[in-house]
Amino acid sequence: MTEQAGREVIEKLDWVKLRKGLFVFCRRRHGLSIDDADDVSQQALCRVFNKKLPGWDPHRYPTIQEWLGSIVNGLVSNRRRNVASASERLAGESMPEGNPEFHGGGVSNAPSPPDEAAITADRARKAVSRVLEMVAGDELAEGVVMQMVAGVDTARDQAEALQVDVAKIYRAREKVTAAAAQVSKILEE
Repeated sequence: MTEQAGREVIEKLDWVKLRKGLFVFCRRRHGLSIDDADDVSQQALCRVFNKKLPGWDPHRYPTIQEWLGSIVNGLVSNRRRNVASASERLAGESMPEGNPEFHGGGVSNAPSPPDEAAITADRARKAVSRVLEMVAGDELAEGVVMQMVAGVDTARDQAEALQVDVAKIYRAREKVTAAAAQVSKILEE
């Protein structure tokens, strides 16, 4: 099947029914919350039309559903892998305002004992929740936090994902950094 023929097949699909199927797949197979399942199923469908990414290969995935299921599996895997990394950055021990490590990553690769890792993960989840509470109402700042949790760390990539000018991302990141610094102080108490 040619790429053009594959695109024609894709265009004729019942996208509402397909999205519902992906949503159910996300909930049952991966145990995602309703909101997360909705986000992941939407992201998977968006990837179908992203010409920068490889399209459907019927030789590798005989049905569109198998291909979309593979995309969902990858998205969920990436989300889970990146949540811990971004959460640790938001809950870092030294998070003063303007800390360049917050903007660029700077996560230590030193292994932690298992108990400490569990405590760190719990602390990170709490930190992300508190940062989101502090920036509540500022859709762009909330979006930046969610992009970080999803593993999108550079301002340029965040601006592209959120479809705004990069200068607005920098201002939102300043607000997120200030909130993260306050949360870090609260968590130390």
